[in-house]
Amino acid sequence: MRFAKKALGAALAILALPCLAAAAEPLTLSQAVSRALANNPGVQAAQARVGASEQRVRQARSALFPRLDVSEGYQDTTSPLWAFGTRLNQGAITAADFDPRQLNDPSAIGNFNTAVALSVPVYDSGQSWTRLAQAKAGQAAEGFSGESVRQQTAARAARAYLGVQLARKNVAVMEQSLETAKAHEDLISAKLQSGFAVKSDLLRASVARARVEQELRKARTSEKIARFYLNAAMGEEGTPEFDLVTDLSAGEPVSGDEQEWVAKAEKGRPDLQAARKMQEAAELAVKKAKLANLPAVDLRGAWETNTEDFGDFKDSYTLGAQVRLNLFSGFYNDAKAKEAVQDLAAARANVRALSEGIGVSVREAYWNAQRAHGCVDVSALSVTQAEEALRIITERYQAGLYTVVNLLDAADALEQSRLLHYRNIHDFRVAVVDLYASSGNGEEMLTQTQTP
Repeated sequence: MRFAKKALGAALAILALPCLAAAAEPLTLSQAVSRALANNPGVQAAQARVGASEQRVRQARSALFPRLDVSEGYQDTTSPLWAFGTRLNQGAITAADFDPRQLNDPSAIGNFNTAVALSVPVYDSGQSWTRLAQAKAGQAAEGFSGESVRQQTAARAARAYLGVQLARKNVAVMEQSLETAKAHEDLISAKLQSGFAVKSDLLRASVARARVEQELRKARTSEKIARFYLNAAMGEEGTPEFDLVTDLSAGEPVSGDEQEWVAKAEKGRPDLQAARKMQEAAELAVKKAKLANLPAVDLRGAWETNTEDFGDFKDSYTLGAQVRLNLFSGFYNDAKAKEAVQDLAAARANVRALSEGIGVSVREAYWNAQRAHGCVDVSALSVTQAEEALRIITERYQAGLYTVVNLLDAADALEQSRLLHYRNIHDFRVAVVDLYASSGNGEEMLTQTQTP
């Protein structure tokens, strides 16, 4: 008998090993945000765009440097003009080459041409410098846009985490309600057997229990779906299970007033900063279009060798300067300048519209946070009152002073009070996340999510 017990214990331990191995990984709210910032593909795409903008700056800067090219070419010709010129370049001209028959019908001649060309921009009507300034403005805009994506991703992960927390609380409430419903069903069944209740009371209690069981199934399904959203927000592949260890608690109310948060947004909102940088780039585009009518100056130099068989070489060089001034381009420059002016007007309007929209979103989040925190205190008191009411009504029902309707209504009121209380806490926490996100205070928001 003792051996059988030991064998059974060993078997149960072996069966329990997969369960232990599959234990859910603990996950705090701050860890969820950190995972999202590290793994979310949207953040990775934003980082890649920032990297691309850095290379565009390098491309724009390259126009300020001299350009050096080397080339090697081969040409075989019987063209009278090119044949004579080739022999001249090779330094192989003789008196026989001036024979009219030779000039008109030359023999085929090949030539290997090795050339090195240098171009030095002196002044290109300010196009290169302005293009570089535009590229730098674009790089700064991409940096702000990348930060905006980071903050949005962090906020999305925080909201998803809070959504799972709320779903878990709803499951816990429905589990409590199911225990209460079963207890009421047992209580009414005992009273029925004692002759102090009617069968319709028991049926009503059974219907109430069945409703709670259905709501519990819905709550568990909602929790599973909420976890899918959390995994997606964190950029997790597959459907890993996490044990959310940060509790759903309200914490302290939001500090500061409405205007302070709006001022923070005007200063710190990264997408607004990006829009302002794009406006700066549009202003530079107007400047560049106007400068296009100025002359451009550059220096050029070349050195080359020509040979037919690499046995003898003839080298030469060319040095020169060039000034270009466009007199007429089919009104292209004029149209380009007018286009740049319209783009600048659009950029300015976009900054103004974004600023106004941010002000509205900040105010909305601020007052949502104020309202939700006030509702938390009210709903907490409601839960306490509903619990006391249910206790009193249960005792009076047992004494025959209240009906089953009073009992079930009290249980339902307690259930709804608990659900509403956790919903208010969730709404407050989400409003806080929205407030930090809408005001562009990413670092503060990430600090806020460190609450254990």
